[in-house]
Amino acid sequence: MYTPLLTLHSWIRWIALLAVVFALLRSVRALAGDGRWTPADTKWLKGSAHAMTVQFLLGIFLFAVSPYIRDLMGDMAATMRDRTSRFFAVEHAAIMFLALASIHVGVLMTRSATTDRGKHTRAAICVAIALGLVAYGIPWDRPLVR
Repeated sequence: MYTPLLTLHSWIRWIALLAVVFALLRSVRALAGDGRWTPADTKWLKGSAHAMTVQFLLGIFLFAVSPYIRDLMGDMAATMRDRTSRFFAVEHAAIMFLALASIHVGVLMTRSATTDRGKHTRAAICVAIALGLVAYGIPWDRPLVR
């Protein structure tokens, strides 16, 4: 179960990442242009939040069944001293949780904005924060596709 889940998590990350990038580009482009908020903007923002949620849930399941994580949790003192071990045991999940929270906050904040420009501004800020966190939290030294 571990290997197929790891492969799925590896592939879905690109879908989630692309959805977040497209949601950000839509808001930045709108802010540079007419600034109208369209139903497609709502769909892209919500779609990117959903993709991130699916990816996060896959990560939680992977965390639960990973023999690597189980070994790391067995000796947390040693895990915390090693940068790579600490990244996978603690930091990766925490960073991705913050990214997920940021994009969902963006969805909520666009609902309360009174202008189209305000919606795009709020979406762009929250999605940019999420994208930055995701970029920081991806283990770039691992295979990019499994």
